[in-house]
Amino acid sequence: MGIMYNRNFLKSVLVSSLLLCIVLIANAQTITEEEVTVVAPYSPRIAKAKKIISFPESELNTITKFKLDYYTNPKLISTTFELEELKAARYISPKDPKYKQNIVKGGLGLYITPYAEVFLNKQWNNSLAFGVHAKHLSSNASVENYSSSSFSKTGIDVWSKKTIGKKVFWVSGFYERDAFHYYGFKTREFIWNSDVLPDFDAISAQIFSDVGFNFNIHNIINRKNGNINVNGSYRYFWDKFSNNENLININGVYQRPFNFLGLKNQFVGIGSDIEIAITNWVAPTQIGLGDPTDMVGLSKMKQQIFHGKADLQMFYTIQFDRFDFKAGAVLSAGIDSTSTLIIYPDILLNVNVVKNALDFYVKLDGGLISPSYYSISRENPYVSAFIPLKYSSRTFRLKGGLTANLGGIADFHLWGSTEGLNNDVFFTTDTSRVYNNQFKLIYDSVEVLKIGSDLRIRLGEAFVGFQLIYQKYSMAKEEYAWYKPNWSWNISADYWLYDNLKLSLVLKGQSEVWGIEGKVKRKIGSWSDLSLGANYHFDHNLSAFINLNNILNHNYQQWYNYPVKGFGAMIGVNYAF
Repeated sequence: MGIMYNRNFLKSVLVSSLLLCIVLIANAQTITEEEVTVVAPYSPRIAKAKKIISFPESELNTITKFKLDYYTNPKLISTTFELEELKAARYISPKDPKYKQNIVKGGLGLYITPYAEVFLNKQWNNSLAFGVHAKHLSSNASVENYSSSSFSKTGIDVWSKKTIGKKVFWVSGFYERDAFHYYGFKTREFIWNSDVLPDFDAISAQIFSDVGFNFNIHNIINRKNGNINVNGSYRYFWDKFSNNENLININGVYQRPFNFLGLKNQFVGIGSDIEIAITNWVAPTQIGLGDPTDMVGLSKMKQQIFHGKADLQMFYTIQFDRFDFKAGAVLSAGIDSTSTLIIYPDILLNVNVVKNALDFYVKLDGGLISPSYYSISRENPYVSAFIPLKYSSRTFRLKGGLTANLGGIADFHLWGSTEGLNNDVFFTTDTSRVYNNQFKLIYDSVEVLKIGSDLRIRLGEAFVGFQLIYQKYSMAKEEYAWYKPNWSWNISADYWLYDNLKLSLVLKGQSEVWGIEGKVKRKIGSWSDLSLGANYHFDHNLSAFINLNNILNHNYQQWYNYPVKGFGAMIGVNYAF
């Protein structure tokens, strides 16, 4: 009892300290500088202007177009299409200062696939701005011999930024609805009575919905007193079968200058990160033939799980000549009655080897990971309800790498890492379901070696990106790292054939993986997915696009028995005003 009392007392002190840090952070004063970024569409009045290697990207709290890519992603749904984003203007005429802040997009693809998206932004005055982003994408596509794989994705996000005195507040509210099917079974194997055909569409249907808000307070007090940043969010997540989850996250960092040995650019800081999840299991995530007794029994076993984590971070940083150094530690604890306090390192060294050209870095860190129904379903939407949610611990992660900029022509990043994970999450087929078309979780301790490279090059009118990752898992108990490929790659290219016509290419893929169904191991072959696109600008405001997806027409799988749809195409228009 004494040990448990001391453990709970330490956790209470830790959580109270975190909350106190956030209260102090929120009450700090700042002097901020408002910056507004607007979107400028294509203007062909300056011929043959030199293209830059990096296109403008939107920040969280600026008035600009949002970046959103649609692509074939069988982890969520197997029949999505890659829709090329509308880039900021390549040319801007000095005679026309009215840059465009609002964009409307629309398109239609094969298999009855409508797409619509709108971005609206408004600067009311020097202290207030707001924006709206809404989207919809759906399709009736299906894979031959399998249950329906139709889907629908709808979402809206409304945000506002307000400057009040010396503080800047940013807040957004959102709603998302993703409808899809657990289509990973062949219907002909389950038609036992030709007189009464099962309604496979209804049986396999699922809907994920979530609503909530995010906020940010950024406060630069001054160089003498330091700066503050606070972020927070609330999300209510639920599915078609009334399983639901409340998610709360609050994190903040405060740092201030520190004088030691007369050296400049020294800082000390404190940070906190609190994650709280309340998961309510209500019913199984599929209707079975005749409601098997195991599902009926499971539906009566309603559960509520309270979990999460609390981190307290303390650190010291210094910038000296071409060296950046950070040394700190994170005190972490799970928010339940069984977890213990764990201390993780937080160390970073960055060296500018060649000024403005080559950097070397090495970092050592770790941390506690608290999974949730929401986070697990983002990785694999075909997961069952009533999954066990256990803490994972990254006991250490040692990572080092090189970053380089070669004369403004190429950006390069080469890195490698090794890490240890206790209770890492893996997916296996849930054989308690009637159709074996959902997944459950297993946990295993692993050591992981990763090596990766990222390269982006400008070659005249072309921009080429290349990413390659190798990873090797050493498992403690399991024979394979289920559904973890050794190799994955992504190649992308944009080429301006004319001043108003851009051609695009994306080639992505991965090596073979292993899955497991009961005691049967399933080998899932390697795959590559090639997509092509074009974007043509008619004038200052209007452009059109065409995207051809999965040109190779491969019904590859990332999850066992979930083949993706083959070839797909979409055409559409973009209008800026």
